[in-house]
Amino acid sequence: MFIFDFSFKNFLKNYKVTALLIFLVLFNGIITLVFYGSYNDQSVEKMGALVDSNIRELELWRLFTYSLGHMSVLHLILNLPMIYFLGRPLEKYFGSLNFIAVTIFISLITGILITMFHYGIYPLSGSSSFGSGYLGIYFFFILFYSDKFHKQDYSFLLMIIGSFVISTFVIPDISIVGHIGGFLVGFIVAVIFNTFRKKIS
Repeated sequence: MFIFDFSFKNFLKNYKVTALLIFLVLFNGIITLVFYGSYNDQSVEKMGALVDSNIRELELWRLFTYSLGHMSVLHLILNLPMIYFLGRPLEKYFGSLNFIAVTIFISLITGILITMFHYGIYPLSGSSSFGSGYLGIYFFFILFYSDKFHKQDYSFLLMIIGSFVISTFVIPDISIVGHIGGFLVGFIVAVIFNTFRKKIS
Protein backbone atom coordinates (compact mmCIF):
# COMPACT_ATOMS: atom_id res chain seq x y z
CA MET A 1 0.00 0.00 0.00
CA PHE A 2 2.72 2.47 0.99
CA ILE A 3 5.58 1.25 -1.22
CA PHE A 4 7.44 3.75 -3.40
CA ASP A 5 6.44 3.56 -7.07
CA PHE A 6 9.50 4.18 -9.21
CA SER A 7 7.41 4.68 -12.34
CA PHE A 8 6.67 8.39 -12.63
CA LYS A 9 4.40 7.67 -15.61
CA ASN A 10 2.25 5.26 -13.59
CA PHE A 11 2.10 7.72 -10.73
CA LEU A 12 0.75 10.49 -12.96
CA LYS A 13 -1.68 8.11 -14.64
CA ASN A 14 -3.12 6.48 -11.52
CA TYR A 15 -2.88 9.24 -8.91
CA LYS A 16 -3.70 12.49 -10.68
CA VAL A 17 -4.96 14.35 -7.60
CA THR A 18 -2.02 13.32 -5.42
CA ALA A 19 0.33 14.44 -8.19
CA LEU A 20 -1.57 17.73 -8.51
CA LEU A 21 -1.32 18.40 -4.77
CA ILE A 22 2.43 17.73 -4.80
CA PHE A 23 2.82 20.03 -7.81
CA LEU A 24 0.83 22.86 -6.18
CA VAL A 25 2.78 22.57 -2.92
CA LEU A 26 6.12 22.52 -4.76
CA PHE A 27 5.04 25.42 -6.99
CA ASN A 28 4.08 27.47 -3.93
CA GLY A 29 7.46 26.75 -2.35
CA ILE A 30 9.43 27.61 -5.48
CA ILE A 31 7.52 30.87 -6.01
CA THR A 32 8.11 31.81 -2.36
CA LEU A 33 11.86 31.39 -2.74
CA VAL A 34 12.20 32.87 -6.25
CA PHE A 35 10.09 35.98 -5.75
CA TYR A 36 10.53 36.63 -2.02
CA GLY A 37 13.96 35.12 -1.39
CA SER A 38 13.10 33.27 1.81
CA TYR A 39 10.38 31.99 4.09
CA ASN A 40 9.32 34.74 6.47
CA ASP A 41 6.06 36.13 7.82
CA GLN A 42 5.61 38.52 4.90
CA SER A 43 6.34 36.03 2.10
CA VAL A 44 4.28 33.24 3.68
CA GLU A 45 1.33 35.59 4.16
CA LYS A 46 1.54 36.81 0.56
CA MET A 47 1.52 33.19 -0.64
CA GLY A 48 -1.81 32.50 1.04
CA ALA A 49 -1.14 31.65 4.67
CA LEU A 50 -3.79 32.00 7.34
CA VAL A 51 -3.65 35.26 9.27
CA ASP A 52 -5.53 36.11 12.42
CA SER A 53 -7.94 38.41 10.60
CA ASN A 54 -8.66 36.35 7.46
CA ILE A 55 -12.32 35.72 8.32
CA ARG A 56 -12.98 39.28 9.46
CA GLU A 57 -11.48 40.70 6.28
CA LEU A 58 -13.30 38.13 4.13
CA GLU A 59 -10.09 36.64 2.76
CA LEU A 60 -11.87 33.30 2.69
CA TRP A 61 -9.59 31.92 -0.02
CA ARG A 62 -6.93 31.58 2.65
CA LEU A 63 -8.95 28.75 4.18
CA PHE A 64 -7.60 26.57 1.39
CA THR A 65 -4.41 28.25 0.15
CA TYR A 66 -2.77 28.01 3.59
CA SER A 67 -2.63 24.24 3.12
CA LEU A 68 -0.46 24.59 0.01
CA GLY A 69 2.23 26.75 1.61
CA HIS A 70 4.79 26.07 4.33
CA MET A 71 6.70 27.93 7.00
CA SER A 72 10.19 26.80 5.92
CA VAL A 73 12.03 24.65 3.38
CA LEU A 74 12.37 21.90 6.01
CA HIS A 75 8.64 22.05 6.68
CA LEU A 76 8.01 21.64 2.95
CA ILE A 77 10.44 18.73 2.61
CA LEU A 78 8.86 16.89 5.55
CA ASN A 79 5.32 17.22 4.21
CA LEU A 80 5.91 16.18 0.59
CA PRO A 81 6.49 12.47 1.39
CA MET A 82 3.40 12.57 3.60
CA ILE A 83 1.25 13.68 0.66
CA TYR A 84 2.78 11.04 -1.59
CA PHE A 85 2.56 8.03 0.73
CA LEU A 86 -0.74 8.82 2.45
CA GLY A 87 -2.49 10.32 -0.57
CA ARG A 88 -2.16 7.50 -3.09
CA PRO A 89 -4.09 4.77 -1.20
CA LEU A 90 -6.82 7.25 -0.27
CA GLU A 91 -7.16 8.46 -3.86
CA LYS A 92 -7.51 4.84 -4.95
CA TYR A 93 -10.13 4.17 -2.25
CA PHE A 94 -12.23 7.32 -2.69
CA GLY A 95 -11.71 7.85 -6.42
CA SER A 96 -10.01 11.00 -7.71
CA LEU A 97 -13.06 13.31 -7.65
CA ASN A 98 -14.10 12.29 -4.14
CA PHE A 99 -10.50 12.48 -2.97
CA ILE A 100 -10.00 16.08 -4.09
CA ALA A 101 -13.36 16.99 -2.52
CA VAL A 102 -12.31 15.32 0.74
CA THR A 103 -8.95 17.12 0.72
CA ILE A 104 -10.54 20.53 0.11
CA PHE A 105 -13.20 19.89 2.76
CA ILE A 106 -10.62 18.90 5.38
CA SER A 107 -8.52 21.98 4.58
CA LEU A 108 -11.51 24.34 4.77
CA ILE A 109 -12.95 23.00 8.03
CA THR A 110 -9.52 22.78 9.65
CA GLY A 111 -8.81 26.34 8.50
CA ILE A 112 -12.03 27.50 10.15
CA LEU A 113 -11.11 25.66 13.38
CA ILE A 114 -7.65 27.28 13.37
CA THR A 115 -9.17 30.71 12.83
CA MET A 116 -11.61 30.18 15.69
CA PHE A 117 -9.44 28.46 18.28
CA HIS A 118 -5.74 28.96 17.52
CA TYR A 119 -4.02 31.45 19.85
CA GLY A 120 -0.39 30.95 18.82
CA ILE A 121 1.77 32.51 16.14
CA TYR A 122 0.49 33.81 12.80
CA PRO A 123 0.68 33.54 9.86
CA LEU A 124 0.13 29.78 9.60
CA SER A 125 0.67 27.56 6.60
CA GLY A 126 1.22 23.87 5.89
CA SER A 127 -0.10 20.72 4.27
CA SER A 128 -0.30 19.17 7.73
CA SER A 129 -3.92 20.36 7.69
CA PHE A 130 -5.13 17.80 5.19
CA GLY A 131 -2.25 15.41 6.04
CA SER A 132 -3.64 15.23 9.58
CA GLY A 133 -7.05 14.60 8.06
CA TYR A 134 -5.63 11.72 6.02
CA LEU A 135 -4.27 10.20 9.23
CA GLY A 136 -7.71 10.60 10.83
CA ILE A 137 -9.21 8.63 7.94
CA TYR A 138 -6.62 5.89 8.32
CA PHE A 139 -7.19 5.81 12.08
CA PHE A 140 -10.88 5.11 11.48
CA PHE A 141 -10.04 2.13 9.29
CA ILE A 142 -7.41 0.88 11.74
CA LEU A 143 -10.02 0.91 14.51
CA PHE A 144 -12.81 -0.81 12.61
CA TYR A 145 -11.17 -2.64 9.71
CA SER A 146 -7.73 -3.62 10.99
CA ASP A 147 -8.04 -7.05 9.34
CA LYS A 148 -8.00 -5.35 5.91
CA PHE A 149 -4.40 -4.13 6.34
CA HIS A 150 -1.22 -6.00 5.61
CA LYS A 151 0.92 -6.34 8.72
CA GLN A 152 3.61 -4.00 7.37
CA ASP A 153 1.06 -1.32 6.42
CA TYR A 154 -0.64 -1.61 9.80
CA SER A 155 2.68 -1.20 11.64
CA PHE A 156 3.67 1.70 9.38
CA LEU A 157 0.43 3.55 10.09
CA LEU A 158 0.69 3.04 13.84
CA MET A 159 4.24 4.41 13.73
CA ILE A 160 3.21 7.44 11.67
CA ILE A 161 0.17 8.21 13.85
CA GLY A 162 2.27 7.82 17.01
CA SER A 163 4.93 10.15 15.61
CA PHE A 164 2.23 12.61 14.59
CA VAL A 165 0.74 12.74 18.09
CA ILE A 166 4.14 13.13 19.79
CA SER A 167 5.37 15.82 17.39
CA THR A 168 2.11 17.76 17.75
CA PHE A 169 2.69 18.29 21.46
CA VAL A 170 6.50 18.37 21.55
CA ILE A 171 7.66 20.54 18.63
CA PRO A 172 7.37 24.28 19.43
CA ASP A 173 5.03 26.56 17.44
CA ILE A 174 3.06 23.73 15.83
CA SER A 175 -0.64 24.49 15.59
CA ILE A 176 -2.20 21.92 17.91
CA VAL A 177 -5.63 23.02 16.72
CA GLY A 178 -4.58 22.48 13.10
CA HIS A 179 -3.16 19.01 13.73
CA ILE A 180 -5.79 17.62 16.08
CA GLY A 181 -8.62 19.47 14.32
CA GLY A 182 -7.56 18.07 10.94
CA PHE A 183 -7.26 14.59 12.42
CA LEU A 184 -10.78 14.73 13.86
CA VAL A 185 -12.25 16.16 10.65
CA GLY A 186 -10.65 13.33 8.67
CA PHE A 187 -12.02 10.75 11.11
CA ILE A 188 -15.53 12.19 10.77
CA VAL A 189 -15.22 12.22 6.97
CA ALA A 190 -14.33 8.51 7.07
CA VAL A 191 -17.34 7.74 9.27
CA ILE A 192 -19.73 9.62 6.97
CA PHE A 193 -18.28 8.21 3.75
CA ASN A 194 -18.25 4.64 5.09
CA THR A 195 -21.84 4.92 6.32
CA PHE A 196 -23.00 6.31 2.98
CA ARG A 197 -21.16 3.58 1.10
CA LYS A 198 -22.85 0.88 3.18
CA LYS A 199 -26.30 2.35 2.50
CA ILE A 200 -25.91 2.32 -1.28
CA SER A 201 -24.28 -1.10 -1.45
